[in-house]
Amino acid sequence: MGRFIIVLLVVQICAVYSQNYRQNNYQNYHVRNAPQIPRSSGTCPDRNGRYPTDTCDGYIECNDGVPEEKTCPDGLLFNPKAGVFAFPCQYPIDVDCTGREQVQPAQETEDCPHQFGYYRMGDAQNCGQFKNCVDGRGYTFDCPEGLAFNEASYRCDWPDKVASCDAEAFLGFNCPPDARTLGLGLGQEEYRSFSYVRFIN
Repeated sequence: MGRFIIVLLVVQICAVYSQNYRQNNYQNYHVRNAPQIPRSSGTCPDRNGRYPTDTCDGYIECNDGVPEEKTCPDGLLFNPKAGVFAFPCQYPIDVDCTGREQVQPAQETEDCPHQFGYYRMGDAQNCGQFKNCVDGRGYTFDCPEGLAFNEASYRCDWPDKVASCDAEAFLGFNCPPDARTLGLGLGQEEYRSFSYVRFIN
């Protein structure tokens, strides 16, 4: 009985030793042969997050303390205020580039000045169209009749609020300086709406 117990103990010791030996060899093999992750010149203030660089369309993405430099698609800029689950590259009107104004060279196409963005079409007398560029391909859109595309807000706006639009030439009539001259008792905003209704009727 005693001899059986001794044999059993020896077998258990050998099994434990063999398991530890295999585990150590496995770990050492994978440590030696693990792929080396290239590190960028940037640093990580925290283990995880996205941080601006000295360019407005560049940023550093940190995952588990490993920094990787990235560049937004042409025409988009890095927004440090973007949420964790939001795409960090956004349109210029949503991004403050103060102190990091430099961006990558434009990647123009036959359709677009940049790969992404909204751009006015036509001249000061034809302000009602704009182009949405996606991956360098342009898609043309028309503002509702009587409205002009505002490059400052990426919206269709009243023509007299668009600096690059000649509102009178675009609409085809001259607005009086003050709606009160018509005896309508309207404020400026109300007169603008009234004029638009007259224009489309």
